[in-house]
Amino acid sequence: MRYAIIDLGTNTFNLLIAEELAGKVEFLYKAKMASKLGENGINTNQIHADACQRGIQILKTYKQIIDKHQVTTVRAIATSAIRTAANGQKFVDKIADETGYRVDVISGEREAELICAGVLKTGIRPNEPYVILDIGGGSNEFIVVENGQMTKLNSFPLGMARLLEKFQPSDPITLTEIQTIETYLHQELDGFISELKIKGINTLVGSSGSFDTLLSLIANKFYSASEFKSSLFTEINLSELEQITNSLIESTLAERHKMPGMDLIRVEMMVLAILFTRFVINALSVSQLFQVKYALKEGVLFSMINS
Repeated sequence: MRYAIIDLGTNTFNLLIAEELAGKVEFLYKAKMASKLGENGINTNQIHADACQRGIQILKTYKQIIDKHQVTTVRAIATSAIRTAANGQKFVDKIADETGYRVDVISGEREAELICAGVLKTGIRPNEPYVILDIGGGSNEFIVVENGQMTKLNSFPLGMARLLEKFQPSDPITLTEIQTIETYLHQELDGFISELKIKGINTLVGSSGSFDTLLSLIANKFYSASEFKSSLFTEINLSELEQITNSLIESTLAERHKMPGMDLIRVEMMVLAILFTRFVINALSVSQLFQVKYALKEGVLFSMINS
């Protein structure tokens, strides 16, 4: 059976096509395109008309690819931008009219569950307990894992598109702006972080695009560009991370465009993503950091196969 998973994210629409035969799963095709659903409206709970049209066009492109691959089952999942938008249902209805795809708008909690399902399928077994962090455009998910099982999950509306629109940092970002953002993160996350510290969590597992980009930047600077491509999970050297963090914070948008390993979809949001990551690392005194290749769309895939 062939499956297509479409992840309608706030910043990107991701496509995964896979085939399951005799209990074995083969990934046939992956793609991502910049949807920028949060542009000009995420903090007012609106999807702008331009973003709607951009999203529809991406889905029409994906439909052609899906049809070409003779997919048996298609599942489209929508997350933060669509679930919080006042016109989210109108957008979902328009998608159904123009593509035939019926979109499942999932809660932040369900999103976290599916992310966890994907991460655990990588086979990662770090020091326990640990917390998974998935940095999105609209929301960020935290999932606590103990003894190989998810024991706590939280979804916060603190995605990078929301922070970008709220703070509109300079180019490059200033020290004052960094301090303002960190103060805001303390206000929003200190209670939850305290709960994690009580559990003794100091291992962080990062999933999705920001961490993929982070690993790519590290690989291009310190190793060969293809160093970690075959690994489903990779431990990130914290000293190397600090160097990349400083480079990103000091960079202009134009400089980020030229960084080897930079995902061009993320040039606008990568500084905020690394500030968020640094905040969590420092707050938890993280001693071990991993990047994993599987996240939401893989979690959806394996959940479909298992059911």
